[in-house]
Amino acid sequence: MTHDVVRMEPLTVSECWDRLREHRVGRVGFDRGRGPRIHPVSYAVRGGDLFVTTSRDSELGMFAALFADGGTVSFELDEIADGAVEQWSVLVGARVGGSEPAPGTPPVPAAGAPRDAVPPPDGHDELVLRLVPVEVTGRRRVLERR
Repeated sequence: MTHDVVRMEPLTVSECWDRLREHRVGRVGFDRGRGPRIHPVSYAVRGGDLFVTTSRDSELGMFAALFADGGTVSFELDEIADGAVEQWSVLVGARVGGSEPAPGTPPVPAAGAPRDAVPPPDGHDELVLRLVPVEVTGRRRVLERR
């Protein structure tokens, strides 16, 4: 008779960055003083930073205007499909490092992105926020049938 065993194990920082580079849509969590907010965003990885797009009048855009450089956010990316043998989640603690990309940074999603890269929704490419990671962690959930 077989049974399922679930193991939780940490991802290395390198594994976390590999997953971040492979995807184009994640979530940004922030607090504008009315409780936590979590917004889906298009993003790209450039060097060791994340660049996310939003609109100037969105809650995230207003957060960036209010707290400008140095505001803290969380960025999350995960792959959790029912019945999958492996599920994982990556969490990046970051500070907002400005509302314009570094010189020469391509727009999001970047040139060379996978064919299935998801473009930002209409109007949500007005503002590009640079997120400077402070901490990158992740874990995977592995299902074993024994």
